[in-house]
Amino acid sequence: MATSKDKQVPRVHHFELVEGIKLQINVSGSSTMRNVRVEFQLKNCTRNWILHWGFLYHGNTSWYIPAEHPKQGALQTPFIKSGEAYVVAIELRDPKIHAIEFVLKDGSHDRWSCLLINQLSFYI
Repeated sequence: MATSKDKQVPRVHHFELVEGIKLQINVSGSSTMRNVRVEFQLKNCTRNWILHWGFLYHGNTSWYIPAEHPKQGALQTPFIKSGEAYVVAIELRDPKIHAIEFVLKDGSHDRWSCLLINQLSFYI
């Protein structure tokens, strides 16, 4: 049961990328940082892209990978076609997470796109 402190806080962030590609990040979920859903949408793109990402905790600059993904370093998740966009959805259940850092990788050529390599921090 949701309390008055645990209200839903939807947010949308937009980024203009190279070659007319648009990145939209939709955040929905609880304001207490539990059960937050972050959806990355790429629009106006023709190649396959991969989200190279990890979490950040408050006061820590190292990427964190959740226990359900037993791997060192960052995770790489391919965008999946959904209608007119390519989508990656991430569910956050740890209230200590305050950001997602990511870069986009050109999956068609298995290389970093020099125009999309800027590391972004997305604060929840």
